[in-house]
Amino acid sequence: MLRLPQVLEAVGIGRTAWLEMVRSGEAPKPIRIGRAVAWPASEVQGFIRERIRLSRGAR
Repeated sequence: MLRLPQVLEAVGIGRTAWLEMVRSGEAPKPIRIGRAVAWPASEVQGFIRERIRLSRGAR
């Protein structure tokens, strides 16, 4: 599980941009653990792989 600062470092975008992508459904939604939120590392890695694939022109 990755907390927001770890996600932002891995993805390489800012907080506002990431949260907007989550709200719009472009990025995975977080999981609540008590009062904390975190993203499964596998989902963040999948998001990164998909963005790379799209940037290379794959469909």
